[in-house]
Amino acid sequence: MKLGRVTRICAVLVLLSLIIGACIFSPDKGNETIQADNRIKVAASPDSVVHNLKVAFDQLDVEVYRNCLNDNYFYVSRSEVDDQEIRWNKSEDVRVVENVINGSTKFVFQAVEHSRYLEYGENCPDKPQGASISPDHPDEIWTIIRYTVDMQIFTKQHGDIEVHQFMDFKFREDQNGLWSIVEWNDMTNM
Repeated sequence: MKLGRVTRICAVLVLLSLIIGACIFSPDKGNETIQADNRIKVAASPDSVVHNLKVAFDQLDVEVYRNCLNDNYFYVSRSEVDDQEIRWNKSEDVRVVENVINGSTKFVFQAVEHSRYLEYGENCPDKPQGASISPDHPDEIWTIIRYTVDMQIFTKQHGDIEVHQFMDFKFREDQNGLWSIVEWNDMTNM
């Protein structure tokens, strides 16, 4: 008699867990698509800046791209054929990206973070033991984030282009707590 009662209680519990797990009362979401968040975010963190980069490329909007970059921004890359460094300032970089955007029908940008650390200016007080120190920004602390960046660029005249790179984005926070990319280092040829 006790065994039959235990069996019934177990059966009821299994049935309840199946009902709860199956969500039979909720509508079918199999055909629903997830909408991408294409709203520009306040640049309150490096992550929101990267989000805004994605929005800029998704919307082919060079002004949103420009706003992700610090006024003292540089793009830095090593040449594939020698040890020369290629450096573009903000206006040169925006001009290049604007040309790419104007020649594109779609631009898919994805950045996957691999590591994050702080880079201290040489004059910053209370630097931790073993900290990364730079003379380039003596009184500031920058956040460096390494990403794998994949871009699919669908051009109007030159076909589709796929780019796979390893990038270090150096982020700087201003006095208002807003972040921007101060340096975009292409580490692919390093």
